[in-house]
Amino acid sequence: GKFAAELLHKHEDTPAGQVKLEVDINTMPAELIKPVLAEIVDPSKLEAALKTLSGKWIKPVQLDSLGLNNIHGIVFKFDPKEICLVPYEFAEGLMFVSESGLVDNDFVDNLNNFINNFVNYIEKNNLTNIIILQFLGAIEIDGQ
Repeated sequence: GKFAAELLHKHEDTPAGQVKLEVDINTMPAELIKPVLAEIVDPSKLEAALKTLSGKWIKPVQLDSLGLNNIHGIVFKFDPKEICLVPYEFAEGLMFVSESGLVDNDFVDNLNNFINNFVNYIEKNNLTNIIILQFLGAIEIDGQ
């Protein structure tokens, strides 16, 4: 998969019992997106821009309303006490690390090495409360 190291950040408080869920931007209520688009799009082209909009947005969702078999973590913080990466932002669907859904042993070994090196680096440099790991999406493996 494609990953990025980022600064730990917070969008806004998430109420108890809710998580941040990444969804298609076309599910965003028009009353939320129109004022943002109006700042960057000619008013006469606003409706057309809304129809061609693509991307993702993060929305708060009740944890008990989610199908836990149909979400995956996209932003992870290392927990040194538990010695693991803990997801704190999620996306709909399954997590595919390759576009084909197929991986080989070399890919798995490289992914494990990458994650271990990432964790070792942030621990060694006291960055566990500064740097996070974000899953950006699947990669293509050898043209598959």
